[in-house]
Amino acid sequence: MRNNLQTVVTPANDADFITEDELIGWLKISRGTAINHRKAGLLPFVRLGHAIRYHVPTVRESLLRRQREVAA
Repeated sequence: MRNNLQTVVTPANDADFITEDELIGWLKISRGTAINHRKAGLLPFVRLGHAIRYHVPTVRESLLRRQREVAA
């Protein structure tokens, strides 16, 4: 099985900030996994008041960087 994050369907506009619900749908992970990764610093995010948002290009780059580190 090929694991290439660039072929994953992403939100329509990469410049958008997405919600946690959109993130877990995009990455096909559970809410608990998203929270654990966020707390561990693996998923970059911004907090706007009580709302948490994820910037798609920043999340993608973070995941690709981690993928390269694991593969090395």
